[in-house]
Amino acid sequence: MDLVEISQSVDPPVVKIIDLGKYLYQQEKLKKEKRAKQKQKSSELKTIKIGLMISEHDAMIKIKKLLEFLEEGNKVKIEMFLKGRQRANKDFAKEKFEEFLNKIEVPYKKEQPIKNLPTGFSVVISKA
Repeated sequence: MDLVEISQSVDPPVVKIIDLGKYLYQQEKLKKEKRAKQKQKSSELKTIKIGLMISEHDAMIKIKKLLEFLEEGNKVKIEMFLKGRQRANKDFAKEKFEEFLNKIEVPYKKEQPIKNLPTGFSVVISKA
């Protein structure tokens, strides 16, 4: 056990009896954890959901939000859900989905190709 001075500016000085080796080890461990956390690249997977009959204005609002997510460095999953009879005409729905993707002005890369799901379509994009 060691006698360590905690604060020398007060009168009388504040001291504490601790195991100095253990204390220094814990401080070094905290520094390593902090450095590792700073090096981590944090990116989340954000989701944008659209419907088959989305209007032009609604699509532009979704694209504006999508661009915000891409600027933050997040990946974005775009999903188009098809309801009931909309599932019968998947070719038309895929065209609408690709139209939506073509409206995105900034360059992006597809992390995965367009997936054909039983309930619609989805794709994951990130900033190029």
